[in-house]
Amino acid sequence: MMAAIAGKGRPRLKRLAHKVVFPMLERGWELGFLLAGLLFHPKVTLSRPSGSERVLVVAPHPDDETLGCGGTIAQHLEAGDQVCVLVVTDGGGSRAGGLGRDEIRRLRATETARAARSLGPVDLVQLGLPEGRWAPGDLLEHLVALLRSHAPQLVYAPSCIDFHPEHVKVARVLADALRSLEGSVRPKIRIYELQVPLTPILANIAVEVGGAAAKKKARALSDYRTQQGSLGHVPRQSRYLRRLYRSRHPLEVFWELDPESYCRLMECGSTTAKYRGMRLRPLSDGLAWSAGAEERRRMKQLALGRTRS
Repeated sequence: MMAAIAGKGRPRLKRLAHKVVFPMLERGWELGFLLAGLLFHPKVTLSRPSGSERVLVVAPHPDDETLGCGGTIAQHLEAGDQVCVLVVTDGGGSRAGGLGRDEIRRLRATETARAARSLGPVDLVQLGLPEGRWAPGDLLEHLVALLRSHAPQLVYAPSCIDFHPEHVKVARVLADALRSLEGSVRPKIRIYELQVPLTPILANIAVEVGGAAAKKKARALSDYRTQQGSLGHVPRQSRYLRRLYRSRHPLEVFWELDPESYCRLMECGSTTAKYRGMRLRPLSDGLAWSAGAEERRRMKQLALGRTRS
């Protein structure tokens, strides 16, 4: 009897959480970021595409390119920059919808192509390495060849400021590729954020993503139909950034480094256990920003070639 009553009450509790509790939590976190912005005045340099650059985006998984810098990609294309997007893995490790590995691989490849078209005329390379089943050497040769042929002046990249092992793995191989070129290609590196916020400790560049670019990013995200269940944090993160930096427009933030600093960061970077990502529900949003704060400071010093006791 009691179990039956409890079972009937669960749907009501879920509806209450979705309609009342979660929105209240979001507004509370949003107010917290607004107050933090007013108190601490975090600064980032606003950047706009030049229209004369060659740009490379390195994405560990299908959708990472859109999540991390989709609006910025759209702006680069609108300005006339040449943009190449390399998607490293096939995304076959996703368990979305209970689909088998072969089916999810096929669907995600189709979604990636569709999302790329939504952003604009990108040169899309889907390497298709099996997620969770590839070795650094499988990627290194391709990355070196792409860096040489495309000769980018700007690279958008993942980093070790992350909890996902494949994001960090791709970042380390990118650093190895840059080292192997011995300075013949010296692009600026912009680390983008995915679920783990860079926070004002690291973010030094921002791109305002409004108007057409915002619509293109939203459309590209909607193209990843199999992944919609994991994208619940995206609008919240966007609102938090706007409040924190007191921006009228949505922002994408980056940590811009020279290639030597990026390589040093990836060589000395910490384990992924220090960081926490934004999750589907807003219960722990603040922890994603505060967990690993000291480690972010240490990583910043390492990237700058300084040591800290």
